[in-house]
Amino acid sequence: MDEVSLYLDLVERVLREDPQQREGQAHMNALQRQWPDLAKQIAGTDLDPFSLDHRLPVYLAWVERQLGSSGSPADR
Repeated sequence: MDEVSLYLDLVERVLREDPQQREGQAHMNALQRQWPDLAKQIAGTDLDPFSLDHRLPVYLAWVERQLGSSGSPADR
């Protein structure tokens, strides 16, 4: 299973654990759990969906690029 699929599975798990979360919150919480360095890179930026769910399409494109790229996180 690729990292993007693992990420999406984790988002679903996070939502099941706390169904009161908005989708954007669940996405950021999942990223923080498994890829904290990536969460730090995006937190507080215009791509961060934690407070604004409408940012999810751009955020998800960013996550796919980060998790789908080869090399170390520093190379991304």
